[in-house]
Amino acid sequence: MHAMAKYVVMKMQKSSNRLLKKHIPILPRALFLLTRLLCGCSIPPSVEIGDNTKLAHNGLGVIIHDKCVIGHDTLIQGNVVIGGKDGKAPRIGNYCYIGAGAVLLGDITIGNDVVIGANAVVTHDVDPGKVVIGVPGRIIRDVDSQLLGKVKQ
Repeated sequence: MHAMAKYVVMKMQKSSNRLLKKHIPILPRALFLLTRLLCGCSIPPSVEIGDNTKLAHNGLGVIIHDKCVIGHDTLIQGNVVIGGKDGKAPRIGNYCYIGAGAVLLGDITIGNDVVIGANAVVTHDVDPGKVVIGVPGRIIRDVDSQLLGKVKQ
């Protein structure tokens, strides 16, 4: 895949976020709808996403709440849902990995250097440097340096 096309979702989202902050109402919505149509993901312009955060497979199936905040250098796999509850959304730290099909719900904070396994359902805060798996999501261990090195690549 061409390098420009590889991160088209993130480029479009960041552009729409900048336009929204400049109070330009129509273009952010148009970019959001175009991204949804072309890439099969729902990432509103209001989502705050840090630098170098990536969506695997151009975000196919990813749904993110409009008030979510995601740190830098995070990798989000396909079919991930980051949803809110009572108008509040998850806050995700830096250098996190969110496995395919994972669901993060509610007013929760995911610390830095957290690995969330595929299909995990997380409804509670996760301290930095933890590995979470299962339904419901449970912490199984600390992230070791070898695993953390793979996430930070």
